[in-house]
Amino acid sequence: MILDYLYYLWQAIWNALIFNPRVYEVVSEYQQTFWVTLGVAILGGASLLIGQSVVLFVNQVTPARFILSMVLNGLQFAISLLVWAVLLTFLGGLIFDIEVPFRIAIRIMFLTAAPMVFGFMVLIPYLGLTIQKILQVWSLLITIQIVNFEFGTNLFQSLIVVGLGWLLTVLLGSTIGRPITALRDYIWRKFVGATLDADIQEVYQRIARQKVDQVTQQELEAHSGS
Repeated sequence: MILDYLYYLWQAIWNALIFNPRVYEVVSEYQQTFWVTLGVAILGGASLLIGQSVVLFVNQVTPARFILSMVLNGLQFAISLLVWAVLLTFLGGLIFDIEVPFRIAIRIMFLTAAPMVFGFMVLIPYLGLTIQKILQVWSLLITIQIVNFEFGTNLFQSLIVVGLGWLLTVLLGSTIGRPITALRDYIWRKFVGATLDADIQEVYQRIARQKVDQVTQQELEAHSGS
C-alpha cells in the first residue's frame, strides 16, 4: 500500500515537472488522487524548509522540533496552494464564465508544488536565491499550463488569470491575511522555537560576521597576553 502510494507520488511529481498534460487529466478524473497531490504539496513545502534549515540550525532548533517544523511548513505550503486554487477558480468563472469544481482545482493546484521538491538546493551558498527563483518560475509555468488545461484558454488569457491571482494573493496577504500571518508566526515560535523570516543569505552573512568577530577577539586576546 505504501509502496503503491510512493509510486503514484513519484509519477505525479515527474509528469508535472515535464509538463505532461496527461497528469492533469488523471488528477481530474479520479477522486482518490487527492492524497497523492496533497503529498506533492507537503513534500515540496518540507523540501523548501530543508533548504532553509540553516536558519533553524542557527537558532539551535532540536531534531524533534526540526521534524515538526518540516510538517508545519509542508501544511502551510499546502494551505497557500489551496488559497491559489480558490482564487483561480473564482477568476476563471468571473472572466471566462467557466465553472471548474473546486475539488478538481485544488488537486491540480497541488501539483504546482512539484518543482519545490528541489527546494533543499536553496541551502547552497550564493546560488540559493538563484535556485529559488528558478523553482518559482518553474512552478509558475506549471500554473499557467494548468489554467490552460482547466479553462481552455490561450497563453495571454492564462497570464491574465495567473497574474490577477498572484495580485489578489499579495493584497490578501497584506490586508486580511495579517492575522493569519501573526497566528502562523505564533505557532512557529510556540512549537518550533524559531521563525523562518530571515533570508538565508543574511544568515550566512551573520555567521561570517560572527567568525570574523571571533578571530578578531582571539587576536586581541593574543596581543593583550603578549
